[in-house]
Amino acid sequence: MAHMPILLDLTNKSIVIIGGGAIAERRVNKLMQFDAYITVMSPTLTAKLQKLYEQQQIQWLAQDYSIHQLPPAALVVVATNNKAVNRMVKQELPQQTLLNMASDSEQGDVVFPGILKRGKLSISVSTSGASPKLTTAILAELQQQFPPDYEQYVDFLYTCRQQIKQSNISHAEQQKLLATVLDDKYQYKQFQQQLLSWLAENI
Repeated sequence: MAHMPILLDLTNKSIVIIGGGAIAERRVNKLMQFDAYITVMSPTLTAKLQKLYEQQQIQWLAQDYSIHQLPPAALVVVATNNKAVNRMVKQELPQQTLLNMASDSEQGDVVFPGILKRGKLSISVSTSGASPKLTTAILAELQQQFPPDYEQYVDFLYTCRQQIKQSNISHAEQQKLLATVLDDKYQYKQFQQQLLSWLAENI
């Protein structure tokens, strides 16, 4: 299967996770970062999922999988170790609903990559199941290359771009300035402030 990397807006999208164990918990933890509306369908939950339910951060259908009681969803995540249930979900799921099969990514439409987020910067890494440990190792390297304070630098670039694109200077001049702000020195706040002041006064 050929999976194309793509960014999805999951804000307020309905996502159903079938299964309430450790794998389901990891999926919930990841999806909660993106403001999705999450429902877990499982007779039992891990302690962490139970707490999230009690805090009303997720919904819970306390039952085994049933296609007849499955809420409408943009994405269904199958996170059980029951092969019969996994096969049933894949067979019964509406065609327009995306599917992530945690136990076998090639059986679904969606693969969950390793993700590094620094504000507006998102970097995803996947080996398509070849080596999850390699994915973890690459993410560790990226965390060193892009530390948490890199988010502030990305915000600076966003602010510059908004000011430059809204200016009355020519397209060619805009492109030249947008290239200029990528200079390494602008990763330092002192130079960022100087440039932002210059942009405010000159364009």
